[in-house]
Amino acid sequence: MGTDVYFTKNTEYHVVNAVCVRVMRRADARRLSDHPSVAAQLLGGVRFPAEAPVPERLARPRLGDRLVFDGVDGMVISTSLDRIETRDASGLVTAENGEDVATWRRKRA
Repeated sequence: MGTDVYFTKNTEYHVVNAVCVRVMRRADARRLSDHPSVAAQLLGGVRFPAEAPVPERLARPRLGDRLVFDGVDGMVISTSLDRIETRDASGLVTAENGEDVATWRRKRA
């Protein structure tokens, strides 16, 4: 089972099997247990073009997209993504930040 980690300017969203399992504040790595995205279903990523009020798509999130979650109290939409990591159970991480894609193995604690 892998984890997708989506990074915005201030927040990181940890998603397993299309469900947000953890939200962290990037500035201090504080876990935000009461964030409305926690335990919400990830519906996909969208872009809001300047010339149209309707989102372009709802698909697998890409850099520049905003995440859309189906939360308990309604839809939750993040700010734009600036980094995406995919982490597998063996510790392999693949990261994309718009400039390049890198892969490495995380050290076990």
